[in-house]
Amino acid sequence: MTQDDWLRFYLRRRTAFEWTAWTAILLGSALANTVTVYLDVQRARLPFEWWEVASWEFSSALMWILLVPWIVRAMDAKPLRWGQWRRNLPWHLLFSLICSLVHVLGMVALRKLVYAVQGHTYDFGPWARELGYEALKDVRSYAFVVVVAGAYRLMLWRWQGEASLLAEAPSTAPVPGPARLGTGSGDAVRASVDAHGRREDHDRTRGDASARAARPAPGDDCSPVHDDEVVRTVSSPGNGRSPDSGDAPLSIVLTAEDPTNGRSRNAGTPSDPADADADAAPLPPHARAMDKPPRPERLLVKKLGKEFLLPMAEIEWVQACGNYINLHRQHHDYPLRSTLSAFEQTLDPDEFVRVHRSYLVRLRLIEAIEPTEAGDAHLRLRDGSRLPCSRTYLDRLRQQLT
Repeated sequence: MTQDDWLRFYLRRRTAFEWTAWTAILLGSALANTVTVYLDVQRARLPFEWWEVASWEFSSALMWILLVPWIVRAMDAKPLRWGQWRRNLPWHLLFSLICSLVHVLGMVALRKLVYAVQGHTYDFGPWARELGYEALKDVRSYAFVVVVAGAYRLMLWRWQGEASLLAEAPSTAPVPGPARLGTGSGDAVRASVDAHGRREDHDRTRGDASARAARPAPGDDCSPVHDDEVVRTVSSPGNGRSPDSGDAPLSIVLTAEDPTNGRSRNAGTPSDPADADADAAPLPPHARAMDKPPRPERLLVKKLGKEFLLPMAEIEWVQACGNYINLHRQHHDYPLRSTLSAFEQTLDPDEFVRVHRSYLVRLRLIEAIEPTEAGDAHLRLRDGSRLPCSRTYLDRLRQQLT
């Protein structure tokens, strides 16, 4: 099996592997402690049986097995990452004390049960003193769980690969022919897009008339550009030239409107009705597309010293996880340092939909909606995955699906 096959096999059974690993670590530690403590008891000639020592150690281990998932949830709720650990560290200190209290109450109950079965009585000792003693040990055990879980997640992220957004160049779609379009008021601004998609914004210019005139393409009837007009020059992405006009780039002349009377602020000649109709016409699709923010088509994934591109079209669903979001693709989770709301703005709303405060899902992958008695729902995807859908987003999801 290849490395990716092993990773896919592991991720499909990740929860079971994690539970097994924590259980093996804690029960193995309890077994080793039982042996060493019982040897110390025999060496000191203390009146304790082996089952008493085993009940002490295994009752503590069983309670930690139950507490580990809650500690992991606390790590997700209050992550100890750079820039946040100062604010979240007091919360974890509080969580560790709560865990200590639950741990002590649970293990004392288990020990009393074992002693009762053996016909004896278990005495924990003075509660105030013993709670303080156990708290000192449990805070260290809590820190151990946090360190081990954090190191495991870091290793798993490096194994899966961490995603990052690629810098997208602005759109350079050619505009077919010059057109006069109405805009808001403003001075002349010249913007050009070269063949490589780099856009350069020039300062406002107030030179002579020749510097403000637009170069017409052969066969085109373009009027000079005045102070109140905006020229947007777009080069062909193929060779830097317009496909229709030789070396002359395509031009769009944007005429600024006077907000007081709605007329063009050119020289005092009356406006042509044909020009007025053209000014009032909406922007064509190719012109409107230039103003839309670019949507990333690929993500860069760094994985064990290697880099590869992850197409956005292959992302199935997204889950929030602290300061990261997990991008799910074919049983892989690729962490991306971003918030779910910020990443949602880069997605096509016709393809992805918010179904929960922590989940985004691709619409076409939803196979069924399974309502619950509480008013929420579970979404069943084509690959068999099940995601939660809160009632807040359920109605909008149904509208988009229909």
